[in-house]
Amino acid sequence: HKKAIIPYVDVMSDAAETIGSVNTLVVKEEFHDDEIQRVIYGDNTDWKGIFNPLERQLGVQSKETSAAFALILGGGGTARAAAYAATKLGLERIYYNRTPAKAADLSESFGGTVITSLDQEGEDCLGGVLSDEGATASNIRVVISTLPA
Repeated sequence: HKKAIIPYVDVMSDAAETIGSVNTLVVKEEFHDDEIQRVIYGDNTDWKGIFNPLERQLGVQSKETSAAFALILGGGGTARAAAYAATKLGLERIYYNRTPAKAADLSESFGGTVITSLDQEGEDCLGGVLSDEGATASNIRVVISTLPA
């Protein structure tokens, strides 16, 4: 339903536009062209539920600090919100999902790297990606799992 509502929204927030879904609607009456019109604003607040506590714990990373990564597990709508939050936190993004094409969609939308294994060694694995970046597992500042229970 978060995508189905989009055609009925008059104005979308940057977050909703980027994440590609709306979970909050605000209806306002505004004066336009000598008449009062109803305007529906759409937002996505899922990312704020991820961003706010992480900002308190990690702060926003600057480019001057050493490489800091977010490992995002999953490939659905909540993973999109997590990727948006990680971007706002200044974290480099690494995506892992059992369906690599979904992780690739996240990478295309938000930047970052797709891995096909959480192993330390092997092609497209977590350890290899970190090594290529001159980083280690200690550079992973947060793991955000959006996997169903």
